[in-house]
Amino acid sequence: MNKLLILATILCFFASPCFSQDKPAGETSKETLVFIVNSEAPIWKDMNAKDIKNIFLGKIKNRDSIHILPTIRHNEDLKNEFLDLYIGLSANRFKSYWVKAVFSKGGERPKEFESLDELLNFIGEHTGAIGFARNSEIEELPDGVKTLTIQPE
Repeated sequence: MNKLLILATILCFFASPCFSQDKPAGETSKETLVFIVNSEAPIWKDMNAKDIKNIFLGKIKNRDSIHILPTIRHNEDLKNEFLDLYIGLSANRFKSYWVKAVFSKGGERPKEFESLDELLNFIGEHTGAIGFARNSEIEELPDGVKTLTIQPE
């Protein structure tokens, strides 16, 4: 009986990925976080999750002579999801990190916006600006703005 239980457990463990429904390469879920950037800047080409973390922690401030401007919206659920997936900090620890960085190192914390429209307009007007949203929130992008899908580490 124990052997049968062990065999069944092993089969379930290895069989479950076979039944998952993966999306085709390049397809983005409606709930996926996407990064919003100015389409005129070539600096976003080879971005990865580590770069995102370093940008939003103020460790990468410039790239190819372009000043990077990280932005965040006043949406707690969205912000918490982003911080968990890409930064690895709670909202309180992220806030504390930036309070310390601003006062001890003269850092510039991410600019915050109330609405997605404000964020999109700012990114369209500033070459080095980067923000994020859920793919489902974005109906139409203004000129000069594009999205990037970057998988978390």
